[in-house]
Amino acid sequence: MQMVLRTLSVGELRSPNSTARNHNRQQRAKARALFAEQGIVVPIIVDDRMRIIDGVLRFETAKELGLDELNAVVVSIQWGFEEKISQSLIEVTSKRSKYINYHNRHVFKH
Repeated sequence: MQMVLRTLSVGELRSPNSTARNHNRQQRAKARALFAEQGIVVPIIVDDRMRIIDGVLRFETAKELGLDELNAVVVSIQWGFEEKISQSLIEVTSKRSKYINYHNRHVFKH
């Protein structure tokens, strides 16, 4: 597996078929305000087909804000292992409850 940090056009990115999290209207509004003020600092994670593995909220907010580019970690996986590794990455990102709870309490706090 290879990982490369790249700046990608928002237009070339593809949303995943499903997401690990659903963000409510309040979370989206807070993210939009934060990203408008500070920019999107944390890169999204995509596979080599530009499908988003992690960072759907950042991607959707970037589109809403009219941003043309996003930083992304592009994960290239050997053929045959892609589905298994993609599923593992999705599972890892969905199990970040401690981080998400901390993040919601401290970062999204007004």
